[in-house]
Amino acid sequence: MKYVLLFSVFLFTLSCTTSDSSQPSDESDITIQDNWTVSPDDIYGSNDPYPLIVNPEFTEASTIDFLPPSSLVAIAKMNDEIKVFPYEEISIYESINDLMSNTQVAFTYCPQTKSGLFLDRASVNSETQLRASGYLYKDNLVAYDEATKTFWSQMLKTCIRGDCTELEFTHINFIETTWQTVKTFFPEAMVYINPQLTHSSNPDDVEIPVKPYGILESDFKEEGLSAHLFNMDSFSDNIELKSLTINSTDQSGKTVVVGSKNYHFITNFITSNAVEFQAIQNEFPIIMSDNNGNTYDVFGYITEGPDMGQKLNSQLAYFALDWAWTLFFDTLIEQN
Repeated sequence: MKYVLLFSVFLFTLSCTTSDSSQPSDESDITIQDNWTVSPDDIYGSNDPYPLIVNPEFTEASTIDFLPPSSLVAIAKMNDEIKVFPYEEISIYESINDLMSNTQVAFTYCPQTKSGLFLDRASVNSETQLRASGYLYKDNLVAYDEATKTFWSQMLKTCIRGDCTELEFTHINFIETTWQTVKTFFPEAMVYINPQLTHSSNPDDVEIPVKPYGILESDFKEEGLSAHLFNMDSFSDNIELKSLTINSTDQSGKTVVVGSKNYHFITNFITSNAVEFQAIQNEFPIIMSDNNGNTYDVFGYITEGPDMGQKLNSQLAYFALDWAWTLFFDTLIEQN
């Protein structure tokens, strides 16, 4: 299986055209054994960086007719700005650097593990830009930042090569859902479309991969910590809320997990034990209210109520294939 995955990466690399396909400076002599903080036996590939994508162009969702309704996308909201990253559009690059609501962000997607991550680039360095390095760690994307000369495991959100002292990305919560949900409920969202791909109208629908949504324990800096896994089938078609306690070094209270098969999403929010939530049906993207008179959208923003405009924080979480969770975590806690 690993050989098939590596061949796929090779094909992705060959298919790319580049805004900057040069080797990272001072890194051309890297070998697979050099100075990794993880076992080099789990490192595959070579120092063959993918194109660096910075400040990409976006198209309004309502004008797009060539994405399959069931194709998966990432959608994020920062203040009043909503952007969408269709996985098929970014899979040959695996990393998109952008500016969103004056925040330097990067969205990464690994086609092998089918995992995505949305990061605040400036939380590491004001000049940080992420690109796929050409390496895989346990068949998962390793991103490279030339500004800090560091390599990052995507699923660990952790630096695994370079001067990693005090370097850590701040994650930004996003929603993984279908293009149908975006087109129906967010027609004015701005969507990244890859200009290197050929698109045709009225595409055939695609099968949605079955993969768990995992919430990581703590801020996760090393292997062996736990992840709480939720399957889409554990949620009903309606908006459904679940509550659990997540061990965390910098948060207290409870984590509320919200999901729906009909809208195809699972997300989570950190909140005080004193706040009680109730699901709101048939008003998506509004999904819940609390006992203080606030209503919330799917991104955690309070849309009405005394705290209008505020936003809930979220635990680090993402979807990934079953085998990827097994490779990276010693303890997987299945949630119903």
